Amino acid sequence: TCSAAAGPALEGARISSGMIAQAGAIEGVSLEDGDLQYRVIGNIKPKGLCGSGLVDLVAVLLHCGIINPEGLICLPKQGADRGLSSRVINRSGVNNFLIASAEESHDNRPIYLTQKDVREFQLAKGAIAAGIKTLMDELSIGVQDIHHVYLAGALGNYVDPRSTILTGLIPRVSLEIIRSLGNAASTGASMVLLAKSYWQSAAELVQFIEHVELSYRSDFNQYFI
Repeated sequence: TCSAAAGPALEGARISSGMIAQAGAIEGVSLEDGDLQYRVIGNIKPKGLCGSGLVDLVAVLLHCGIINPEGLICLPKQGADRGLSSRVINRSGVNNFLIASAEESHDNRPIYLTQKDVREFQLAKGAIAAGIKTLMDELSIGVQDIHHVYLAGALGNYVDPRSTILTGLIPRVSLEIIRSLGNAASTGASMVLLAKSYWQSAAELVQFIEHVELSYRSDFNQYFI
């Protein structure tokens, strides 16, 4: 097991229109008939972007060529949908992507995905992906040896598994083996408090789970870069 510092971007911090997963947060993004569609918690006008919405949006824009493989927001090549292209706004020589106009948003302020937001996402994504790769090396396994992937927490419960693969958050495993668990920490704590057998199971797990400290690993830093 290991821990990678990816929280700030994926929990809404350091993202220009970022917020936690509460009413008004865009939690999912898709492309339908060439236009951007988003799901908002509470079915109200959007206020900002939470972690799952951020991952989805980056995946959609990467797929459309508005974000290139290096993470740069750019105008897509000819033939791309004009609706999305018109959302690429250049400010002071830097491209940003308009998610919702002032008229479309809850607070009458436009919601953007900025170039800096994409860079923050890349740092978080890089940390998670590098942590996974380091653990795989530690176990001497490849992607083909991964039979189950469990996603937990608010992000893991709502993010589209396809987006996690497309953006490189997790390895290119089969979608069929990915399962969302919801708030696994809270559920696990309840199980341990209510049943002695689960308490004993948790105590046994501690005896053989090995924690890998990533900050001392040169291979983690290389993967991260």
